[in-house]
Amino acid sequence: LFLDDDIGMRETDFIDRHVENYQNEKIGLVGGRVIDKMHKQSPSREVGRLKYWGLKEITNFDADFKTKIDHAPGGNFSCYKDIYQSVGGFSELYIGNAYREETDFCLRVKKAGYKLIFEPKAVIKHLQYGGGGCREKDIYEFRYWLTHNLTLFYLRNYPRILFPVFYL
Repeated sequence: LFLDDDIGMRETDFIDRHVENYQNEKIGLVGGRVIDKMHKQSPSREVGRLKYWGLKEITNFDADFKTKIDHAPGGNFSCYKDIYQSVGGFSELYIGNAYREETDFCLRVKKAGYKLIFEPKAVIKHLQYGGGGCREKDIYEFRYWLTHNLTLFYLRNYPRILFPVFYL
C-alpha cells in the first residue's frame, strides 16, 4: 500500500476496500479516492486516464464510482509485492520532484497484463502540507525536474518517433 506522508483518513475499513478488489486475479493494482482542499468533483466520467500518447492526463481521483484506470493517484494505491518486484518497482531514474514516477510504474503493471481499478471506497484526505515529500522550493528547479521526468516518462512509455510532437 502506497500513501502520501500528508494524509488523513476516517474509514476503519480502508485497507479492506483495497484488498477486496484482488479477489479478481486479473487486477494488479488498485487506486483509491483522494479528496483534497480544493475538493470540487469533476463532472467527467473518466478517471486515471492517459490520452494522446500520454500528452493528456485525466486524474479526477475524487470520483465516486468504480472504473478501470491507466494510472493511479501516487498517494493512495496498492499492489501485490510480487507484481511490484516483477515489473521492477519504482524507477530510480525519476529524480528531483519524482513527477510521473507512479504513472510509469502503473503503465508497467498494465503492460505486464494486469488490470488497474479505481476504488472510490478506499478514500483518503490529502492535507497538502507546504513542505516535505518531493516538493521543490525553487520554481526553476521544479521546472527542470518536471521537464526531465516528463521527457524520461515519454521516452520509456511511448514510440520515440512521436517524441517531436511531445517536445512541441
